[in-house]
Amino acid sequence: MIPLSADAWYRFRFAEPRRVSRFHLDGVGEGQLVAIHRLDPDEETPGGELCRARVGPRGWVDLDEPLLVRPGRGFAVRGIPDD
Repeated sequence: MIPLSADAWYRFRFAEPRRVSRFHLDGVGEGQLVAIHRLDPDEETPGGELCRARVGPRGWVDLDEPLLVRPGRGFAVRGIPDD
């Protein structure tokens, strides 16, 4: 797995419908602020920002509101600097 610092985007795509309230980012430090964006269904390009969250212990990101992902869709995550 590539850390967010080495690749601007980390992509998640699902074949089945999902309700995502938590996901794991291997190698990303606790406290890192991340932005979660919708993922274009036809390309691998990130679209509009859905929400922001902080990476928790052991790389887990817990979302305040779950993402509802339709089949063949997904989301992309990128690290952002703290303001």
